[in-house]
Amino acid sequence: MNRAGRATAFTLLLLAAPRAGAEPGTAPAPEPAALRGDSTQTRKRLAEAEQKITDGKAADAADDLQRLIDESGDDLVTLDGKQYRSARWVAHALLAKLPPDVLRSYLDRIDQPAKKLLDRARQARDPRPLWQLLDRYFVSRPSDPALLLLGDLLFERGEFRAAE
Repeated sequence: MNRAGRATAFTLLLLAAPRAGAEPGTAPAPEPAALRGDSTQTRKRLAEAEQKITDGKAADAADDLQRLIDESGDDLVTLDGKQYRSARWVAHALLAKLPPDVLRSYLDRIDQPAKKLLDRARQARDPRPLWQLLDRYFVSRPSDPALLLLGDLLFERGEFRAAE
């Protein structure tokens, strides 16, 4: 289990433990958990980008979202106060919702670096460039063949669960 998983499990155990001084038979009021990695600033940046899409400034939003993926993609954000997600995947979901003309322009910009990563992975039979491609350019056109190749490479290495 990685560090974030251990921290989450420890926090859940602390929250589930009975509190001293609590009356028997009554459930204590739940307190919000402070999750390490939760970034209110990143959540704010995502909300601003989503507002730009709504306001018709989707091209600016696409640039902001790609910058957020590159700079803060590993931050955790919550959209509903209950479930946490990687900012990277929230940003990819917003990019996928861009208007068709803006999306086409965005894809034209990111397809070339994504294709270079795919070609490097094909030549070296190495999954690392594919993971990079999917992290940074998931919405790109080369991501579909990258997913297939990644599954094949992981399967060949015996990493069946990851390949699945």
